[in-house]
Amino acid sequence: MAGENHESGGVSVTAPADTDDLEDRIEAQREEFTDLLEDVRSRVVQVKRETDDKAPADHEHESYAPREDVADFQNDLEELERRLETGFDNYEEIVEQLLDRIEVLEDRSTILAKTVAAIRDRPDGERGRNAVDRLQRRANRQGIRTATCENCDSSVDLALLNVPECPHCESPIADVVGDSSLFGSDRLVIGDPDESAPPEPTDGEGPSRPEPTDQKDSTTDERR
Repeated sequence: MAGENHESGGVSVTAPADTDDLEDRIEAQREEFTDLLEDVRSRVVQVKRETDDKAPADHEHESYAPREDVADFQNDLEELERRLETGFDNYEEIVEQLLDRIEVLEDRSTILAKTVAAIRDRPDGERGRNAVDRLQRRANRQGIRTATCENCDSSVDLALLNVPECPHCESPIADVVGDSSLFGSDRLVIGDPDESAPPEPTDGEGPSRPEPTDQKDSTTDERR
């Protein structure tokens, strides 16, 4: 039968059908190998042609940097690396110093801001001192030493004021007004010192404090 193996004297004999199949496979592999070989050969030829077109056989590589320049560049690079390594040896120390300085500046800025706000808002700033001086001058012109706060009815010694406010109720004092009656009392007007204070006399002499009427009458009677 075709395709079967027959033994003759201990030797295996391949059937003709198997031999044909083996020959076909060998032929197919030969053709594939030939195609691959041709492809490689054509690529080698192409590469050679491109290489020949780029430069002649006796060409020189002028586009490359001279060796001296390369050596100089290498030296510069090494020097730069050395300087960087040396400069960063105390990197942490420098950063700590900068952070300390920043912290000090922040503290000073905070203190300055608080001081400015305090001077602007507190009544004992320059504006407050000017108001106290104005009140004391007006009281001196009218012969007033003490006056009654119209807010808390407490007696205030104007000569002892250092801020334009009542020392008892802390109300802002705008002006001092004298009382001409016999049993009345001088009073402190409560309000904004800058807005409520009347203008001061410019001739250097303030209005004299009027004497009570009863005192004038008694003096006249004594003279009579």
